[in-house]
Amino acid sequence: FVLFEAEDAAKQAIEKGNGMKLGESNIYVGPFLKKEEMEEKAADQYTNLYVKHIPPAWDEDKLSSVFGEHGEVSSVWLSSTEDGKRFALVNFKKPESAKAAVEALHTKDMTPEGLSPEAE
Repeated sequence: FVLFEAEDAAKQAIEKGNGMKLGESNIYVGPFLKKEEMEEKAADQYTNLYVKHIPPAWDEDKLSSVFGEHGEVSSVWLSSTEDGKRFALVNFKKPESAKAAVEALHTKDMTPEGLSPEAE
């Protein structure tokens, strides 16, 4: 979080910094939004999904494949907590794709048995 004294300086930082490559990642630089504004925007324009309860054998390619069935995935980041619980951030190009993935996969059994056609 960076606070600029002048609005012009903030706009310039957004123009020059947004999308810039930092290491292996592109960074996001944007205006500060109040919690209420974020919730309004998030309610219908989200593209980034937090995913938990990921099967141990899954890697980023598997996540990209499963979630990619619902639209173009722009990035996947897989990690785990100190106690070994795995989670991921899956980012879609379009909000409609993220919504479709949530509708299709939320509470779905992601074990091999749960994903097989015979088990459905």
